[in-house]
Amino acid sequence: MQSQLVNLVWLDLSRCINLDAVPNLSGSPKLERLYLKGCKRLIELPSHVQYPDKLVVLDLRDCTNLQILPPKLNSKFLNTVRLSNCPKILVFVGTDIESLPSAIVELDQLSHLELGSNKSLEFVPSDIHKLIKLSYLSLADCSRIKYLPELPPNLLTLVCVLQHSGSEIPRWFAYRSPNYASDSCPMLQLTLSDCTTKRLIKGIAFGMVCSSNVGFVDISIACVCTTTPVYWRSPNFGFGGASQSDNVYMWYDKNLLGTTLEGIQDEAKPWYERDAGLTVTFIFFLQPVKKEYAKNVKRIKIKSVGVSLLD
Repeated sequence: MQSQLVNLVWLDLSRCINLDAVPNLSGSPKLERLYLKGCKRLIELPSHVQYPDKLVVLDLRDCTNLQILPPKLNSKFLNTVRLSNCPKILVFVGTDIESLPSAIVELDQLSHLELGSNKSLEFVPSDIHKLIKLSYLSLADCSRIKYLPELPPNLLTLVCVLQHSGSEIPRWFAYRSPNYASDSCPMLQLTLSDCTTKRLIKGIAFGMVCSSNVGFVDISIACVCTTTPVYWRSPNFGFGGASQSDNVYMWYDKNLLGTTLEGIQDEAKPWYERDAGLTVTFIFFLQPVKKEYAKNVKRIKIKSVGVSLLD
């Protein structure tokens, strides 16, 4: 059997619900793509998976009982790793999934990394910026992550809403509002100094503190710069569960130009360059993902907001 796999290039065992072991791939040096999505009985990805040194794609999404991954991945060509909704992973490249292993930066061809819905993930390695080819990173619904380090220079898409208990916008935000007493849409005014235009801005971060006693709702946060006007919108995320404390939500956007209210990408100079020396106004509001959530969204109180340009 092993000799028959020597020329194997593509192996798709997705949704094989009774699969509890992966075939020995140590004799498959040409393997480029391995798909195991939705193999719910799979508990361990054995060490022989590390040997195909031409592996490009490793897809383990929705392997909900997967706990152990191999101690190392040898492929220098690996550019896509999908681990979304693998909540039971305990070991990844020799470390606890609570912190994404620093060894992942050795995958220097990695361009697409999905880690969404992993509730135990708390930390992203500080040197993830060394993944210079990484253009897509999903941390969607990784609710325990509280901080993002310097991000890769060519990152185009980051799907991430950071959520944690707290009552203040983090101090690293350059612009923070006071607490709001009214129920109106909160505003934040920024006076942009001329020195802003001389910085190499790589992204924009938004923050919001809010509280509510509503049940679970799917929402997104939108922020409109009324001066330009352009807007940004966070990824959708779950909110609520009758929280008894305030929560801080943060998201990052690589799109510095923003999108016009007509839905068109603004192709002019970035607003922070065009409006340097002026005062610009941001308005924050919540958007329900479904119409039936609209009433509950009105009961969510926004207490303070923040904006920060990241360089």
